Amino acid sequence: MAELTGFSAAQGEALARWLDHLSAVKGASDKTITAYRRDVQGFLAFMSAHHEGGAGLSALDALPHTDLRAWMAAERGRGLQARSLSRALSAVKNFLGWLAERQEFDATVVLSTRGPRYRRKLPRPLTVEGARDVVQEIGAHAAQDWVGARDIAVATLLYACGLRISEALGLTGAALDGLIEQIPAGRRGKPAEIAEAVVFLASDEGGFTVGSEFVIDGGMSNL
Repeated sequence: MAELTGFSAAQGEALARWLDHLSAVKGASDKTITAYRRDVQGFLAFMSAHHEGGAGLSALDALPHTDLRAWMAAERGRGLQARSLSRALSAVKNFLGWLAERQEFDATVVLSTRGPRYRRKLPRPLTVEGARDVVQEIGAHAAQDWVGARDIAVATLLYACGLRISEALGLTGAALDGLIEQIPAGRRGKPAEIAEAVVFLASDEGGFTVGSEFVIDGGMSNL
């Protein structure tokens, strides 16, 4: 691990113990450890400069709200985006909360500090080609053919029907047979039937189809 600089040796040792705790007890990944180390090192270095040296671990006891705001303002001033700053604040709160339990510090102000707001991005849907590639990749990594066939079937079901994994794994043969009896079309739907409708709507031929809903359920919605 790189030498910790810009703050007291006691703070550096506490940071090292916390990171070891995250790795050994919490099972944090190497990337998480690296990111947390960088974020907390930056915070400790700022606090040391902000208080012109500080006084070891005692400088982290009962930090006022103004210190946290000053640090966040400095991070924004050097170009850190809201999402990254929120992650850094989370690391600092985690570290100081852990330290407060062992040193009997007052971390109330730190733990109650809210991070900057940012708009969460919605996950992008897979394209038909992307979904096909994912399914093929799942099957390729199976140790046995029957395992690959099972995994492909489950992945296809999740993608085509929008099921949660718990819902998909809870399906039984008896449940499927009972469902088929209720379908007016008298049979199960095929993934290709849904995919063809999606391809049509996404193609140039479907460009004049606007504001319409297509229900592909074998007549179930008419019951």
